[in-house]
Amino acid sequence: MRYWVPGEHTPEEINAISAVLNAHPIKPSLDTDFAQWLLRQIPMIIAPVVTHKGKLVGEWYVESNPLPARGDIMSNGHQLHTYQHSILPVAVAMVFLQTKGIGQQAWIYLGEHENAELELHYVSPVEENLAMPEGEPTFVRAAALDEYAAVGAPPEVMKDAFETAKLKRIASSS
Repeated sequence: MRYWVPGEHTPEEINAISAVLNAHPIKPSLDTDFAQWLLRQIPMIIAPVVTHKGKLVGEWYVESNPLPARGDIMSNGHQLHTYQHSILPVAVAMVFLQTKGIGQQAWIYLGEHENAELELHYVSPVEENLAMPEGEPTFVRAAALDEYAAVGAPPEVMKDAFETAKLKRIASSS
């Protein structure tokens, strides 16, 4: 398969990494084939941005376009993932990573009553997505779980975060 080149490396270092991984290197800023493959995996909308606030920028705006059935209940089935960059394959790759959980914020839904089952939700930190949890007392920010957005949090870490959220609810109600 292929692997993402981690940072700047000499050709010798890249050849050594390729031999160990038995894969070909890619750089999203140079690999349009990879960007097209990502577009087939996640539906995205692409638009050119010529000017911004009267200044010429010449960038690409990429936004995910998920099916509502695959979305998160916090945003009515539509998590907005966007990125803007001057190199189209980079913008496409960043939106793909966002849809997989990279860069999302963890929020715990406490429910309407004390005995409600707690739920963990990940939200892309875009103004439209954060409007709901930030204004609701039934949601508590769980920054300690952010790093687990793409891989899932271990049970003991989730338990600690849920207990902290319960304590925050009790503290805010008194």
